[in-house]
Amino acid sequence: MSTTSSSDLCLKCGICCDGTAFGQAVLENKDLNTATQQISLLDKEGKRILKLPCQALSDCSCTIYANRPKVCATYECILLKQYINGKVTESIAHQTIHRVKSIREEIETQLKETGNENQKEDIHARMRDFERDLLTRMPPVEYRQLHGPLLLKYKVLQKLLIDRFGVQFKSEKSSQ
Repeated sequence: MSTTSSSDLCLKCGICCDGTAFGQAVLENKDLNTATQQISLLDKEGKRILKLPCQALSDCSCTIYANRPKVCATYECILLKQYINGKVTESIAHQTIHRVKSIREEIETQLKETGNENQKEDIHARMRDFERDLLTRMPPVEYRQLHGPLLLKYKVLQKLLIDRFGVQFKSEKSSQ
């Protein structure tokens, strides 16, 4: 029997809020309240965008939890749904979360070593910027030889996010 509620699991995770799973969340007008006024929102094509990592996230706790946007309150990743339905144990859920966070931390460390320390951007935007910047300065073969371990870790992170959390990534061509 599970000892952790689904909301407790979310609060120990935070992957959907910290820029690991997503780079942004689209808010509805009814989400705009005094709580959301405390965080920076972008206007993009008439939509209000919450840039992730979320400024309201503090050590896996949402500082505006009681008044958080609907997109935040209603989101359930695949891992959470599997946990709720008894298809994944509490232990496996925590191991999966820990693995994703560990890989992300390894990527963060390697990015810092290359001089990419922009913590305000999500991990995926940072990796795109890193790759785009380096490919303008060196041939793809040299880039892959020099940064192969980082690229491999990032691919593993993406695979885990797709398979275990249901995150979908756009190809570079479709996001332009």
